[in-house]
Amino acid sequence: MRVMPSKESLRADKYPFVSSIYAGIRKTEGHESMAYKLYHFLFTKKGADMIDESGYIAIRK
Repeated sequence: MRVMPSKESLRADKYPFVSSIYAGIRKTEGHESMAYKLYHFLFTKKGADMIDESGYIAIRK
């Protein structure tokens, strides 16, 4: 079966060439640090839109 790369096939893990990229911060990271702010921004709608605009596929709940 032939599967074309699309956001739908990538999100459903049906396209065979997928790699996950993770973001993480230390548990002790201060809430005012740029790392903490960036991490939390990535999971907002604006952050997900930025990820999509960059050519990646953001996790959307």
